[in-house]
Parts: sequence; C-alpha cells; structure tokens
Amino acid sequence: MKEQSFSSIDQEGIESSNDSARIETYAFYCYYTLKDYDKAEEYFVKAINLNPLKAAFVGNYAIFLKNIRKDYDKAEEYYKKAIDLDPEDERGFGYYAFFLENIRKDYDKAEEYYKKALDLNPENAVLVFDYALFLQNIRKDYDKAEEYLIKAIDLNPENAFYLGFYASFLENIRKDYDKAEEYYKKALDLNPEDANCYLNYAIFLKYTRRDFDKAEEYHKKAIDLNPKQTG
Repeated sequence: MKEQSFSSIDQEGIESSNDSARIETYAFYCYYTLKDYDKAEEYFVKAINLNPLKAAFVGNYAIFLKNIRKDYDKAEEYYKKAIDLDPEDERGFGYYAFFLENIRKDYDKAEEYYKKALDLNPENAVLVFDYALFLQNIRKDYDKAEEYLIKAIDLNPENAFYLGFYASFLENIRKDYDKAEEYYKKALDLNPEDANCYLNYAIFLKYTRRDFDKAEEYHKKAIDLNPKQTG
C-alpha cells in the first residue's frame, strides 16, 4: 500500500474516525513510517472492528502478526478468516501458502494453496513468481520452476527483480552463462538506479566470467548507488 503523510490535525481526526479504510491506511503509516508497532496494531484491529467482513483488513493483520509479533498461531487464524471471508480472492490463498511454506514448513499444504490461488487467477505475476520459487527451492523441480519464472516475466516484463532472479537461475542451475548475462543486462537496463542489479552482475563477472576489471567497475557503481553494498 502506498504510504501517505498525516499532519497532526489528521492524526487527531483519526482518533474519532469511523472510516475503516482511512483507519487502516493510518495503521500502515504507523507500521512502515513511524515503526510504532503497538499503535499500528491498535489501528489494524480498529479497522477490522469497524469493517469485520473486509477480507483485506483481516489478511493484512495476519501479515502483521506474522512479521512483527511472531504470533504464528494467531496469524494463521487470521489468514484462514481472510480466505473464508473472500474465497474468490487469490491473494488470501497466496499469503497463506507463503506462510505454510516458510513458517509451518508444511510443503504439501503450501503447494495446495499455491495451486488454489493460481486456479483463481493464473495471471497474477506475484503468485506465479512465488510458486516458481517454491518449485525451485522446495521441490527442486527446475524445469517446472523455469516455466513459471518465464511466465512471471511474461506477465510483468518490466520487473527487474524477476529478470535478475531468472539470470541467477540460468547461471547457477542451468549453467547457461551467456543467457544469464543477457538477463543480468536486461535487469540493469530496466532499473539502472538499483544497486543490487549492479552488484549481482559484478558478482557474475567476477566469479563466472573471471573478468575482474569489469567486475570492479560494476561493483563501484553499486557502491556509488548504495555505499552499504558489499560483495
């Protein structure tokens, strides 16, 4: 969700507001901008109380509980509630699949929910990409993983992260270094201000191409964009 700024007057108005969407937006502001997690939770809960049938509010609170509170049992309860409230929204199934994969380590059930999500919307690039990662990292089904990686790129060809990840797949799994380099360059062309794109290509140049001078050039570009970059 896009963050928005709130003046002190806006914040005072929030206390008495019954606008559930505005309340939840403020919860995100407390979460991401202020890093005030107690306040964020207060407003996530208030938004749900005002609009208890809004699946997105329930699902967002589940994500908060997972990421910030580490209360996995309660998070799972809210993931399930979100799905029950809107069984046609693929995102609820996808979020729960990700939770099952990474928190519960219940891979069979996670795959079941990834597939349910994709059945609802096979054109959701984020879900397609997440399932590709699952196939690569958990199932080690590289042919099927590549199929889904390519599909994610086809659905969102302007996503430099997808291109860079596929470049890494081609380098490390397929050992197709020429094609990998092609995709590293595509990612850079799409996002020339992304330090990670430069760093990933620098590492490729250093360890795969053994082109140390060019690797150093790209590493310096990464550092110029983000002085904290190493590698």
